[in-house]
Amino acid sequence: MASFEFRDRSIPVEIHGEQYAIKCDMGTVNAVQTLSAQFPELGSENQKAQMEKMAELVDAVLGSGATKAIFSSRPLNLPDLTDLIDFLAKEISAENRRNERAARRAAAKRKE
Repeated sequence: MASFEFRDRSIPVEIHGEQYAIKCDMGTVNAVQTLSAQFPELGSENQKAQMEKMAELVDAVLGSGATKAIFSSRPLNLPDLTDLIDFLAKEISAENRRNERAARRAAAKRKE
């Protein structure tokens, strides 16, 4: 008998020696889209608001409280938040590419 199991779609990452998992579900996708649309325009007068939205984005992707934990030993700052979000985006993109390749291989196998 054939069986099916949902696979874990989280992406394990290490940040400052701590383990986190990027949540890859529709809730995260929706939160990222909503938060991205709310980002204030960049500028020195909006830097605090920008960092707050970026911290919310990190928490949406890694889980509530992740930003506070990651920045527990350093001040929250725009360059580090930008680097962190860039890192997370690259990890998500890499996982998407792996999934696409796997799907193409599976489709090719079914044609055989």
